[in-house]
Amino acid sequence: MRHFSLIIYWLLSIFVFSCSTFEGAYDDTLTIEEGSYSTIDDRYLAQQDPQPNLLLTNDTDYDLYLYVKGQFERIIPSHSYNFGVAITTTGIETINLKLYKAEDLSKEEVSAPSSDKIFKQWDAVLSSNSYDAVSWVIDNSEGELEKSIVNFEYPIYSVDGNTNTYSVDVYLNGETGTKLASFNPAGSGKIALDYGYQVLIFKYWVSDKSTNAGIEEIGWVKHKPNGTTYSVVANNANKEIDFEIPLYFNEYDNEKTGFLNIQNSSSYSLLLKANGQLLEDFIIQQESTKGMSYIGSTDSNASQLTVKLPVGEILLQAVRPESGSVIKSESIEINEGETTTWLIQ
Repeated sequence: MRHFSLIIYWLLSIFVFSCSTFEGAYDDTLTIEEGSYSTIDDRYLAQQDPQPNLLLTNDTDYDLYLYVKGQFERIIPSHSYNFGVAITTTGIETINLKLYKAEDLSKEEVSAPSSDKIFKQWDAVLSSNSYDAVSWVIDNSEGELEKSIVNFEYPIYSVDGNTNTYSVDVYLNGETGTKLASFNPAGSGKIALDYGYQVLIFKYWVSDKSTNAGIEEIGWVKHKPNGTTYSVVANNANKEIDFEIPLYFNEYDNEKTGFLNIQNSSSYSLLLKANGQLLEDFIIQQESTKGMSYIGSTDSNASQLTVKLPVGEILLQAVRPESGSVIKSESIEINEGETTTWLIQ
């Protein structure tokens, strides 16, 4: 009977080790799942580490596979924010990080994916401790191997000595852009940004933990007091950038403004752009302007829109969202205190 049990055990061992497996980043050998949206056991590999030195914000619709030095490390779920991964490093070495879309890799490709399927890539120097973790923001833009590190600092005191009481969210390229991070007063953090010209805007808020009111939005700051945008230029000459987040101020108190009345007499619902960006990024009001870049067709009850804009010349475009084709493009002059009409036919 004892010999029979040993034979059964031996046969089971052969069966288990003959199954399709994948060498994970941890000490377990992980079974590849058949028929799931992931080819790897996502129930295990989509977990975060308690003391990460890399924080990933996946602002895409895709589950992503993270590879470290060519080896699979983790699944980064879609629309995850500050997903924490602890990567072993000396703190002075360069570590190659690659991201692949899970849907692009078959089961057979996971262990050695082709380089032509890389979605994003970064050669990073990571800290050896979690106190100095770096954030990597992933969106749908074209990936760059080179990135700059932006060191954000959010002051606790204003220049006149008053205490800052507002928390802040930092967004990239407009209200509908990627949320990079949130900071409390005296907070700081490091974020990796792709090379290029990056516009930053800020949403300020408070939350009283002693009530059930939740977050109360204070307002947005999109421009400096002189009217220019807050931005960083990430390139080889600026591999590390120090950026102090502005304290909240009402940027519209002293700005000269006029009004634009937009009338859509076409049969299409349209996306509105100003100077190549979403119109909502130029609208002046204390409330959120999110979604105000769209106007309904002539047969809808949303075919007219009146907005407040800074004075000066502005290039307006009406675009069909589904095709990207421009229906109308025109430069309009916004005059102080006056209403200008723009008719789209």
